[in-house]
Amino acid sequence: MLGKVKKWRRVKRHHRKRVRELAPPTNQPQPIRIHTWVPRDSPALFQVESERLEPAVREAVGIVSNLLSVNRVPGHLLLSRDINKYCKFIWRNASAANYNKCGRANENYRTETCLDVIIPDDHLSGCSVYSEPDAPTTTVIRPEGAGLPDTDFLLYLHAQSTDKCRAEPSVLAYAVHCQTDSQGRPLAGVVVICRDRLTGEGYSHQGTVQTVIHELFHALGFSKELFSTWRDCSYSQPGMGCSPWGQVTNTDETGQVRIYTQSVIRALQDHLLSTDPELGGPLENLDVGYSGLSSHWESRVLQGSIMAAALGDPAVVRVDPVTLAALQDTGWYSVNHSRAQSLVWGKAVVVNG
Repeated sequence: MLGKVKKWRRVKRHHRKRVRELAPPTNQPQPIRIHTWVPRDSPALFQVESERLEPAVREAVGIVSNLLSVNRVPGHLLLSRDINKYCKFIWRNASAANYNKCGRANENYRTETCLDVIIPDDHLSGCSVYSEPDAPTTTVIRPEGAGLPDTDFLLYLHAQSTDKCRAEPSVLAYAVHCQTDSQGRPLAGVVVICRDRLTGEGYSHQGTVQTVIHELFHALGFSKELFSTWRDCSYSQPGMGCSPWGQVTNTDETGQVRIYTQSVIRALQDHLLSTDPELGGPLENLDVGYSGLSSHWESRVLQGSIMAAALGDPAVVRVDPVTLAALQDTGWYSVNHSRAQSLVWGKAVVVNG
């Protein structure tokens, strides 16, 4: 039985600084182009591991690309360098021509990383030093990389037995996003596959496909680290000047943290056959961090969802309408809802209101 939630008030919207500005997007969203890149320092896989992982990743990427469309990145995708890493001094005089540009290089700067992946220089934009506050003369620290053509999201795929994998045997994989564009959409992310899980007893191809989809969804936006950057596109095309929601989560009177966005509420209403206008998507209570938020649905309500904390039997895991509604409400994607899969459990559970 779900409790009736308190009246939700949207908090004041605010703008957040983004990693870098890209060229203007194309007009119509198109299927997201996900480029998979295996870092050079990743350990070589045994044949049986490769034969299991590679087709599972290809299938997962294909499924996600058929579900989500974006305003495509024109030209080549280049990730940004962190000025606070490569620069020792930044011009802070707002009247200077080189305001907020690097004035002195950090001699200890080496490269950029995401999680434990070293991002190749070829994937990164260049960086320069402006030795005078108003002079256009520059010294190049790193040249512009070639970038990646036909890419809207760069997936760094890491298969190895990490400390986290060893410490938490129940963990199959984990993910993090690396950088975002001017609208907050993730441009790159790392998915770590715990290598031992590729050779263990009971290996499942379909389960691995679902695990990769789950982790991709985290890196693409279904993450407590990104909830506060979701954008309201009620009156705009996704990715085209939408306003920040400000806050998409709140706590109901029972202490349940929920996502309160329009598409999520409608999808949960449809699932539970409810007319409650404030029926938010419930988040897991058990895996919350210091923020009090989880990156997973509460399985007691959305058991079998691709974004539950534990996926379980692959035969009953679904890329469900509530998850796709959440991805729609990030403001970064046009979602192909016709490919949503109805959940096996919980349909039409009676709720208050």
